[in-house]
Amino acid sequence: MPRKKRPRQPPSPRNVTRKALREVLDLTQAEAAEKAGLSPRTVNRLETMPDSGGAEEARYLAGMNYETVDADVVEAALIQTQDPAAPPGSPADPSLDELRLIRRLAGDAGAHAFRTTEEHLRELVPLWRRTRARLQAVGLCETLLALPTKRRRLRIEKVRQFQTWAVAERLCLLSEQVAPQKAELAVERAKLACLAADWADVDDLFRPRLQGFCLFYLGNAERVSGHPSQADATFARASSLWEQGAAADPGRLLPAWRVLDLEASLRRDQRRFEHALDLLDRARAAAPKAAHGRILLKKSSILAMMDEPERALEALREAEPRVEAQGDRRQLWVHRFNLARCLCDLGKYKEAESRLPEVRALTMELRNETDLWRVRWLEAKVLAGFGQTDEAREALEQVRRAFAAPAIAYDGALVSLELALLHLKEGDTGRVKTLAEEMMWIFEAEGVPDNALAALTVFCQAAKQEAATVDLTQRILRFLERAQHDPSLRFED
Repeated sequence: MPRKKRPRQPPSPRNVTRKALREVLDLTQAEAAEKAGLSPRTVNRLETMPDSGGAEEARYLAGMNYETVDADVVEAALIQTQDPAAPPGSPADPSLDELRLIRRLAGDAGAHAFRTTEEHLRELVPLWRRTRARLQAVGLCETLLALPTKRRRLRIEKVRQFQTWAVAERLCLLSEQVAPQKAELAVERAKLACLAADWADVDDLFRPRLQGFCLFYLGNAERVSGHPSQADATFARASSLWEQGAAADPGRLLPAWRVLDLEASLRRDQRRFEHALDLLDRARAAAPKAAHGRILLKKSSILAMMDEPERALEALREAEPRVEAQGDRRQLWVHRFNLARCLCDLGKYKEAESRLPEVRALTMELRNETDLWRVRWLEAKVLAGFGQTDEAREALEQVRRAFAAPAIAYDGALVSLELALLHLKEGDTGRVKTLAEEMMWIFEAEGVPDNALAALTVFCQAAKQEAATVDLTQRILRFLERAQHDPSLRFED
């Protein structure tokens, strides 16, 4: 006798769910099978036979770029649309209408939860990817920079691992990091960043954004290395590319505040102070709170250059809790030192003196010899402010000898003038004459602009004739402090 066929079971909600997910993508069973690496028969079973699934379902869903949770949500929604199978068994149980309402409300809540979860994941997944890429870039850049110089470019051009936006960004940050002390190294690293941007495996719409970002850092390195015209031209190219790629990355990946911060430094050097301050305000509005201290420090330095010590002090006080929260010891030193110096400029010597122990302790911790002498210089200003002339002269004499080096010739000139001023106030023109003779080396040093040398010439000539006065020396000292940031100034005797 022929075997009786078992009655075919109707598809389960899970079967219907799998089929629905496939049809949403407009795929046939054969196409879905090919994507998943399964046979068409297996796909048909997954869509029609109850109790099928397991690892095969996971492969089936993954082939269409679904997760198991996608099927779970659709299946739950499908079940919620079905009526209860039986009427309530107790007068206290919900009625059929009430059960329909409960399930509808539960479905609405589930849909809301799904939308909320999706929104969070749309934010969290990019954040995770950015974080992972940046962490990988740290190690990759360490490997890259450990190579001989000639092999670094080749590594970027030939090895795909190094052709990422994160490597380009990391090289930019490393360029900025060394710029104050090693300008040429900053240029080299910024050029590597630009090369990485050119080779990066990114969308063509995003590439100009990345290239512009890297060029801003190259321009910054050129600025620090003493090529202002070249830096200005590089910034112009950077701005053009940055704006060209704006639609591809409206501030989500590459931090726009860093670009504004870098440009503010360039405009500051160009004496376009109001423009620089506007850029810093915009940078602060776009930056995370962790960067506000750094931005306020730069703002205070610009205000000091504008000869607005009260506003500079206000910015420093605002920066104080933010710098402390950041925990960067170097940034903390810069803040504490500039605060004490600003207090001196305002004649607040008592408050400046109260800041000196912390400044000195931080300086010892950071172990920078030049900084140690700058703190000694600051101590001399405080001593002079309290009228302790002998102690101030001794401190300035120590600093003057320490600053007798071509790399810091400008500071050497400023210290010498401050020392001369103390001697002149006591009528010791003979010592001032000797000081002027000992300043001749400054005229041979590189990096001292012509306008500063012209003013120093006036002082030295007067000192050699023992005709230098307190008023003349104060005016020349004040001029040099301003000319340090403006080569266009001219001293008028």
